[in-house]
Amino acid sequence: MTETTLTTTTTCRARTTFPWQGMLRDSVTFTDHGNYAAGTLVAVTGATEGGFSVRVGRVQDPPGEPAVTGSVTRAQVDEALGAVIEERLLGNENISWDNDGSWKKLRYVATQDFMLTEQENGEPPKHAMCYQGERLNASLDNGTYYVRKNGVLGSVGADQLSFDASIPPSTSNVSLICYEFGMYAAALAGLCPNFARLPATRAGDAGGYWVRAAGGTLSEKAGPKTIAGLTLQRGDFVLFYRDRGADSSEHTAYATGDAQGLYSLWGTQGLHPVVTDISVLCSLCRPGDTGKVYVRTATPGWHRSPTVPAPDPS
Repeated sequence: MTETTLTTTTTCRARTTFPWQGMLRDSVTFTDHGNYAAGTLVAVTGATEGGFSVRVGRVQDPPGEPAVTGSVTRAQVDEALGAVIEERLLGNENISWDNDGSWKKLRYVATQDFMLTEQENGEPPKHAMCYQGERLNASLDNGTYYVRKNGVLGSVGADQLSFDASIPPSTSNVSLICYEFGMYAAALAGLCPNFARLPATRAGDAGGYWVRAAGGTLSEKAGPKTIAGLTLQRGDFVLFYRDRGADSSEHTAYATGDAQGLYSLWGTQGLHPVVTDISVLCSLCRPGDTGKVYVRTATPGWHRSPTVPAPDPS
């Protein structure tokens, strides 16, 4: 498959199980309820002739009084995660892969100038200056904030940092790792409002961590003989592993709904969002010429509670 950065979809590539999380592609007027603009989240609750029945809101929202319901055509709604990726992220060179500079690692902002100092084993102290307004890699441990910059780790006071819970717009320069790409899109869609506050991935399977944050459950691993037969639904998470027994994934991509097409933060064209497919990413993730790649999939259950560490207390 040739990778692309743009798509020309005109109708929804629907999921086959209900409910699923949709987003209006056009403004829609619901009888007795008025007009709802494009971008409105809707729970797609069933199929109708030529379209779907929907309820305005997230799938996980408790029933409202009264609920706004109605029908839409297939051209008026799309699966929300894929819709945001296609509209705002594909081909956007502001969005890039950068393991060291991942935006999620730089959630704190210096409120003043200060100097980090680290000294070990009688060696001369190491220093790094941090400046007011600078975004920093910081973590909270037993009531103490630790900041790491340019190889120097130091403790700082709580009054020297502020936590930025905002989601940077796709028009700004946003560095992510592949595991965060789908969750960033979900946050832009309004599906994961706590994304900024959820702790950045630590030890273990980073892909699995964010699957749990999305309320999904990973499938069993599919191997080289069965990957070609996998059925993917739009918005599914697809994780790649370099060994059957590997606990940590190498990459996460997201199903387009077109056969085995995937949205990926990187591919053969570089480190920006593209449309590719499962066979291309298997080749890129393969360890050596004779290595084998295994795949796990998960359907995000935005309506379920995340089973990940609690949000950052800041």
